[in-house]
Amino acid sequence: QELRNPSDPGEYKQDKMPKGASQNQIRNRLKQNANADGPRPPPQRFRRGGGGSGNRWWNAYHLADRLTPSSATLTKLFAGLFAVIALIFLVRFVTLKARTARLWTPVPLPTLVPQNGTSAELSPDLFWGTYRPQLYFGLKHRSPHSLLAGLMWFRQDGLEPQIRHWCEQSDRLRYSWDAHDGRNFGSQSIRDEEFAITTEFVKRPKMGGKGGDWTARISTKLVGVNASDAKQRQRSPILSVMFYFLLPDSTLGHLRGQTVDEQFRLERIQGHTKELGEFQVNFRPRTSGPVRYTHLSTYAPREDLIKETVMHRMTGSPDGTIGLTGRSNMKIENLFVFQMTSMPEFQLEVSFESVSGLSDRQAAGGSLQGKTFSREFTRHEAAFNRSLAQKFGATVANEKSSGFVRSALSNMLGGIGYFYGSSIVNSPETETTAAYWPAALFSATPSRSFFPRGFLWDEGFHNLLIGQFDPEISRDILAHWLDLMNVNGWIPREQILGFEAKAKVPGEFVVQPDTNANPPTLFLAVEQLLPYLTRDGAGKADKEFLRRLYPRLATWYAFFNTTQAGLLPGTYRWRGRDSNKVHQLNPLTLSSGLDDYPRASHPTDEERHLDLLCWMAMASRVMAQIGFAVDAPDWRKFSATWESLRAESHLDKYHWSEQLASYYDYGLHSERVRLERPQPPKLKPGQPPPQTPPKKIRRVDVEPRLGHVPGFGYVSLFPMLMRLLEPGSPRLGKILTDLADPKLLWTAYGLRSLSPQSSMYNRHNTEDDPPYWRGAIWINANYLAVTALRHYASQPGPHRETAAQLAERLRTAVFNNVMKEWDSTGFLWEQYEDRTGRGQRTHPFCGWTALAALLAVA
Repeated sequence: QELRNPSDPGEYKQDKMPKGASQNQIRNRLKQNANADGPRPPPQRFRRGGGGSGNRWWNAYHLADRLTPSSATLTKLFAGLFAVIALIFLVRFVTLKARTARLWTPVPLPTLVPQNGTSAELSPDLFWGTYRPQLYFGLKHRSPHSLLAGLMWFRQDGLEPQIRHWCEQSDRLRYSWDAHDGRNFGSQSIRDEEFAITTEFVKRPKMGGKGGDWTARISTKLVGVNASDAKQRQRSPILSVMFYFLLPDSTLGHLRGQTVDEQFRLERIQGHTKELGEFQVNFRPRTSGPVRYTHLSTYAPREDLIKETVMHRMTGSPDGTIGLTGRSNMKIENLFVFQMTSMPEFQLEVSFESVSGLSDRQAAGGSLQGKTFSREFTRHEAAFNRSLAQKFGATVANEKSSGFVRSALSNMLGGIGYFYGSSIVNSPETETTAAYWPAALFSATPSRSFFPRGFLWDEGFHNLLIGQFDPEISRDILAHWLDLMNVNGWIPREQILGFEAKAKVPGEFVVQPDTNANPPTLFLAVEQLLPYLTRDGAGKADKEFLRRLYPRLATWYAFFNTTQAGLLPGTYRWRGRDSNKVHQLNPLTLSSGLDDYPRASHPTDEERHLDLLCWMAMASRVMAQIGFAVDAPDWRKFSATWESLRAESHLDKYHWSEQLASYYDYGLHSERVRLERPQPPKLKPGQPPPQTPPKKIRRVDVEPRLGHVPGFGYVSLFPMLMRLLEPGSPRLGKILTDLADPKLLWTAYGLRSLSPQSSMYNRHNTEDDPPYWRGAIWINANYLAVTALRHYASQPGPHRETAAQLAERLRTAVFNNVMKEWDSTGFLWEQYEDRTGRGQRTHPFCGWTALAALLAVA
């Protein structure tokens, strides 16, 4: 045995026991050695978890007493290393927590929407509206806790009811707002096979101080049926119309119904909420034929489950029709539904009246019903037509184009919605998914059937039209969008707020990553709105809006300038491309808005995206203009950036290809890529073959190289579209020549998105993903082209006349084709086929396609 000599830590003394010594001898010798060294301190007990008598070895010796100098040093090193690692993890944890908190923290700036700015007291004209665009017809008020109203109908044919409620492409209906001014009134035509349904509404917001009154009139008739032919009418189908009111759980208040006619017909609803006060709803049906009334009063858990709740409360009747079951006798009844079933023609008026407006209503001649409704509707319609003629040149001199402009604008305004909820966002950097703060959004929508929610880059285009007609509505929309900015300057690009919005979106698309930007088109809308905001006699609200607008836009600008910057100064790169998507021919660039537009085949940090550079140059120009208007001390900085980014030397250095004689993206690229189906794995004996073949994957036949990405298309036009080029620039002349070349972008229907000479022209990006921005004609880009050409036509220079001629030719081609397709199909379309001009994909698409209304006149 070896025992340390306590008096001499550097020496060991050995006591060798004689061979064959007994256990007692060994024990005695150890005791003698211990006594010889002097008394030892009492043993220290080492307790584990739940206590106990301790470990004998630890009781006998201190750990420090058993370590050599080298092992003690090693222990200190390990302890120090552990402390460093723990500190690193602590710092990382704190940093991640801080970054995660920034994800859902609003930017600490004054909001653009004033406190209670959407209330009935401060904004009565816009308080109530058709702010449920995903419905064929629905109303709500601009509040997080709104009373909801809506229309449903179905054909009585003895089968399971096919209830129409939400706008669905699968319903195959034709529906369109014929007139809508965004404030006071609207009229919509719906064609459902042989049924023609007209929905009209009129508001009187000044009736009392709680948002006023409104009335909806639903009129039905049969199409293709001779009313004088009794046999034909007898064979005609029967229609059921239902109109409902829902008070969501989040709304503190109550509803109470009153029935007549043996308790089957709902005559009146009375209710109260904090915002609306006391109110009353009256149902006034009108029909000359046999009619059956039923109603429903029950509880609906959520607004996206209204239709399911109604269907669950339906039952058959002796006459073969299907109706509602009446009162459910539930403890809480928040859903009331009126139903009338008859053969068209019949009519239903639904009047909402604020009790606070009783005296105002009497002074105005009574309730907004019957002749009073018709008179008010006619008055608002006449004012709307005068405004159209004044602002868009749409006059009865050309009835067809006037009708198109009226429809395009009305459907844009009729597609405005008010949403409230929390976006689901994540940060790939922190691997965190969380809810944004609860927020409201007042916004137009691209498509009531397919995209009935707010999209960031669409909204800038929407407000180029809305701002021309009603700058105050546009200002309100921009304010809501920019108030969604977090402390990093990021705005979620797609706003999925509330149960109804979420119900329209597949789960995998709900989460918004904070690394992904979207084209800053709101700067375009602000630039157009700027003369209105700075006009002589501008009101206090306009000046305050502009003052608060500048720092928010500066924060948004900084977000782009930091998170989307390229490796080299003055270059930019869209984030969000994924090189691991092996099933994609070309990795998508969703953040650019141009989705599958061909970029570098192999995404790397060395990419340079031309369109983003041009967006940032335009944003710099607008920031300088606003900064000058509000006398900001740093406006010259933005002006200098505008001049730097637009400089031809800068554009040429990073994006001009001498070989291809045009501007392009730059990156690691191969033209020789294709989709190929891999060979299925070899089967084992007795193993059945797979039911579906493996998906095609990308094959690269020629290794990629750094260089310009060929393929002439919309991106190559961006230096012109954003007006970066000088009027006398030879580069501008080359772009104008290429733009007008039918072998490249020019068609009889507008500019196609990608040249047929491109290797990616009209190619699928996956075997299931047809081409999107690879040849089709998009109206937003064509509108930018027309306005840019008009700009250069107004500037002295060698290309002035060419630009003027192209502007008029392109305007005529785009407007005539969009109007032709609208006339034949009843819809504006998401895009147009470049060889035939035929509308395709989503419809109705009354978002940026409605910009064609601004091309009606030269």
